[in-house]
Amino acid sequence: MFHAVTAILLQNGITMNTHAGLITRFGEICIQSGDINREYGRMLASAEELREKADYSFLSPITREQAEMVVKNARSFLEEIKKTYISLKPAIIKHNKYLAIQPDASCCIMGQTRYLD
Repeated sequence: MFHAVTAILLQNGITMNTHAGLITRFGEICIQSGDINREYGRMLASAEELREKADYSFLSPITREQAEMVVKNARSFLEEIKKTYISLKPAIIKHNKYLAIQPDASCCIMGQTRYLD
């Protein structure tokens, strides 16, 4: 989800250094414009909360159900991104890594293709 949002923002000439900044700019660029439904912004924010919990909270790990919900939401999120932004022109922009969104809606990171679905 975060790589897809990064690619969208890069297409708009925007780079972010934090996940929180990425989520905020996604809301400003994609949700407030009406391109993407607010539900997808909530999915992205929820995925970030759980990522932080998984990375930093040893006392309250995420549950299997929470992980399964994030995966389900990610699939839905990426389908919406593909549907809305598939017409974006491919671009390779250096932002810590080389990242491009391809016409087939895959992300390339340093020569490795990671499909969004």
